[in-house]
Amino acid sequence: MMKARLLNLGCMLAILLNAGGQACANEEQTKEPPGEAAGPIPIAEMKRDRPVDFMTEALPIFNKNCLACHSATEAKGDLVLETPATIIKGGGEGPAVVPGKSGGSLLLKLASRQMKPFMPPRNNKVNASALTPDELGLIKLWVDQGATGAVTVALGPVRWQPLPAGFNPINAVAVTADGQYAACGRANQVFIYHVPSGSLVTRLTDPELLKSGLVDKPGVADRDVIQSLAFSPDGTLLASGGYRVVKLWRRQPVVPKFYLSPVAGSPVAVVAASPNGKWLATPGAEHQIRIWDAANGKLSKELSGHTGTVTALLFSPDNDKLYSGSADKTLRLWRVSDGASLGRIETPSEIKAVTWAAEGKQLVAGGADQVIRTWSLPEGTNTQTNVLMELKGHSGPITSLDTLLPAGRQILSGSADGSVRLWNIDTGQPARQMDHGGPVTTVAARKDGKRLASAGLNNAVKLWNAENGQLVAELKGDRYAQEWAAELERGLAFAKNEVAYQKSALEKAQKQQQTESEAVAKATEAKTAAEKALAEKYEASAKATEAKAAADKAWGEAISELTKATAAKALAEKEAPAAGAEAKAAEDTAVQVKSAFEKAAQAKAGAYQTALDLAAQAQKSAEKVTEAKTAAQKEPANKALADALAAAEKAATAKASEAEAAIDKAAASKLTLGPAALAKADAEQHAQEAAVKAKAAHEAKAAAEKAFTDATNWQKEAETKAKATEKQATEASQALKKAETEKSRADETLDFAVRAARKADELVTASKTAVESASAEQQKAEAVLATATKTAAATEMPVRAVAFSPDHQLLASAGDDKLIHTWSAENGQAYDVFKGPAAAALALAFLADGSLVSSAADQQTGVWHATAQWTLERAIGTGDDASPLADRVLALDFSTDGRWLATGGGIPSRSGELKVWQVADGALVREFKEAHSDTVFGLDFTADGKYLASCAADKFIKVFDAASGNLIKTFEGHTHHVLGVSWKRDGRTLASCGADKAVKIWDFIAGEQRKTLDGFNQAVTSIHFAGIGNEALITTGDSLVRFIREDGNLNVRNFAGGTDYLQCGAVTPEGRIVIAGGQDSVLRVWNGTNGERIGFIDPPKADGPARLLTGGREAR
Repeated sequence: MMKARLLNLGCMLAILLNAGGQACANEEQTKEPPGEAAGPIPIAEMKRDRPVDFMTEALPIFNKNCLACHSATEAKGDLVLETPATIIKGGGEGPAVVPGKSGGSLLLKLASRQMKPFMPPRNNKVNASALTPDELGLIKLWVDQGATGAVTVALGPVRWQPLPAGFNPINAVAVTADGQYAACGRANQVFIYHVPSGSLVTRLTDPELLKSGLVDKPGVADRDVIQSLAFSPDGTLLASGGYRVVKLWRRQPVVPKFYLSPVAGSPVAVVAASPNGKWLATPGAEHQIRIWDAANGKLSKELSGHTGTVTALLFSPDNDKLYSGSADKTLRLWRVSDGASLGRIETPSEIKAVTWAAEGKQLVAGGADQVIRTWSLPEGTNTQTNVLMELKGHSGPITSLDTLLPAGRQILSGSADGSVRLWNIDTGQPARQMDHGGPVTTVAARKDGKRLASAGLNNAVKLWNAENGQLVAELKGDRYAQEWAAELERGLAFAKNEVAYQKSALEKAQKQQQTESEAVAKATEAKTAAEKALAEKYEASAKATEAKAAADKAWGEAISELTKATAAKALAEKEAPAAGAEAKAAEDTAVQVKSAFEKAAQAKAGAYQTALDLAAQAQKSAEKVTEAKTAAQKEPANKALADALAAAEKAATAKASEAEAAIDKAAASKLTLGPAALAKADAEQHAQEAAVKAKAAHEAKAAAEKAFTDATNWQKEAETKAKATEKQATEASQALKKAETEKSRADETLDFAVRAARKADELVTASKTAVESASAEQQKAEAVLATATKTAAATEMPVRAVAFSPDHQLLASAGDDKLIHTWSAENGQAYDVFKGPAAAALALAFLADGSLVSSAADQQTGVWHATAQWTLERAIGTGDDASPLADRVLALDFSTDGRWLATGGGIPSRSGELKVWQVADGALVREFKEAHSDTVFGLDFTADGKYLASCAADKFIKVFDAASGNLIKTFEGHTHHVLGVSWKRDGRTLASCGADKAVKIWDFIAGEQRKTLDGFNQAVTSIHFAGIGNEALITTGDSLVRFIREDGNLNVRNFAGGTDYLQCGAVTPEGRIVIAGGQDSVLRVWNGTNGERIGFIDPPKADGPARLLTGGREAR
């Protein structure tokens, strides 16, 4: 709670929490508590069998010395010492106690000052004292016993005690919607003021308090300090919140205190009241005049003498005489005390009006002949006819006369000619003429001579400045009908705004619908593209994977082949030299064998050549033998030939032998050559084979080397390709995953877009419905306004009577509308309207005590209270333990239709209570269970009554469905108590204010904080939206009262004059009247439209010790 309220309620809270005789906590006090010893505090040894009760033994110690800084609402160091659970939990330094181990408990070490920081600290601002050894011993024992226990909300009996003298801050204010009445709570009293005049209407009294003997005089509304006030929407009911009780005070309808006995068959067209308020005079039966006791309405006497209808009555300034005028063309003078006739004046015309002049020494009358005449007062029973003066100028019958005080040297006249004239009685000349604008039925002069009033058949009352004749105001019709029409006009403006808003919202929704539709199309395209890309990536990934597999296989094969080639190369490199050596050896052997073979062949060839040569020679020899034989045969006888033949044969035989020998030798050489040939062939074959083998080995080596090179290259190529395909496969896999992600995103985007489009479609449908509904509401508002305007216009009827109150504050009027109207006698502002006589009112008069007398065409003359009376109608809650209200009621708000009343409060640091009651019978409608965890400070219904917003010390603002009680939204953001909450008229915006010196604006629809308005030096103690716009009234702890704007303008209009901590403020719905109150007990009232001061109302001066009460109680 804000600092000032802590100061105000400190004493009561001390009683409530059994703080003994402790003084109120003063946050500014820094004086070191006396008598504190330096050094550690010894801890007493406590020995007993029964356990320490936390609630009744330990908690009071913490309550007295620690909770000012370590409660749920002021948890310094995050340490709360209110329950065993919060103590064990501890704060920023860890657990405060360790159950069963007092020696290891930080709380005891700090409290006994064994270690710093000491608890409570020296020179603390709340004057908390160090714990005593016994208190420390009790806490130690409680810890050693396990630090258990529970905190209940069972409370002890209330002990009511007198409030300290002069304790009268304003903690709550309220103003009626029409700005006519303001209420403020000063201590346990409720003051109701009439705002336009600044006059005190009443100080509410609970009669039960008088009966109980708790108070000894009226004017006390409650036993406890008034914490909250709220007027019903129609302004006829005031709710006040106190300790465990809400009281409903009803403004009673203005009814006559009594009626005078009627005169059968004769309308009472005139009435007169004596200046001292003791007597009333009215026409009676058979042209009589009746004089009544104004105090009780009893008939005092009847005066007879007129022979025609009595048309005018007037008491003399000294109250002793009565003047009367009649249709019998006479004026008569009567002594009031005994009814004796004191004289008579005969006139040339029927008398319509009468007044006095020249300090009561002259009588003035006007009548049907359009002339105003003056006479000296008649003496005795003489009949006087000498006219002192005739005032001419009116062109119609004189209908009304009055005298301007204090000198009485000027008279005011009204005429059927529509003019109002102010005459100088000394010169007989008109000093001033005013045009009423229609036949004048009545005129009146305010007794201080500064204001004049005229009324007539043109349905108007006109208020004039007597000093210059200027029109001050023209007064017409029924204020309530006019204000209802004005309210409906504002409602129509709001309805038009709503139509514009809903059309704008529809346009935005349609644009959003188009955007979302395009987003769906775009998302669909993106999804299609993503699906295509995904398919391509699938295919590419599959190909890459296949290529990688093939490359890996090829790489494996290449590695295998390289392994083989390496082995083959190694083997070939090993075998090739051996094969080369073997081939070389075989070649060498072949060369040797070949050489031997060549020699053998040469030998064979020589042998064969020799054999051939010898065979050729033998052939030749044989040929010669043949030739010789032929020759010899031819000449067998030729011996020579025979000898030649024999020689030839011999030679041939020799050659043949030689040839055979050569052939044998050749044959032998052949045999020799065969093995050589074989050896040669074998050697050559072996050499050839070895060469082939060597060649093969060489080729194998070359092939192996080539194969190795090829395999190495293959392996490298395969490895490169494998790695390349692996990279490609990885990239393809990553691309696939990315494509899958993109596809998933595309799906999500499309799904979101579809849902958004669906919502946009729904929003468009809802917006269209809202536009239709708003348009229907506008049409309805227009129709209702048209009817109300006609009704308001119809209330403008002929006015037949006006009268100024003796205190110069009121102007009353009445006429054919059968209502009595009161207006400001200074500026014509409409005050009140109440049901008057059952027929057209014909005359009005004020008594000295402010009572109003009316006479009417139904023969009724009534005496009325001119101001409303307020009485206690019922109480919700009993103010004791049986009450359904847990503690002080800190917040009140009526639903817009006035059927429900919401109450907020709760037990500080324990609970936040929120309930709704039926106004008609006080029955509980609904309890909002666990609405808040700490006391509720503010409540506000939406304009349509659908939602109820609350704010509390737990730093939350919550919105509930008023019908079901369901929690709709919670708003979090304030860092200290939230002291006020207010709905904007449209129900879409909330404003809150708090002890954290900030105002926050919330978007109810979105459930989000829209803006924080800071820059205030003290707590912002109240906030109220005004009218249909975006301005809100705030009050602050540093005496500021101003309109701010939700867009961040912190000084739209400042209301000057605050001098102290302001607790509360209120503003009429249209922002016309602003009020505020606080520590200095002054109720401040401003014109909300221009910021000008209307009035600052001081508290009444004390007239001795007053038994103003407040209560405290112990927890148990």
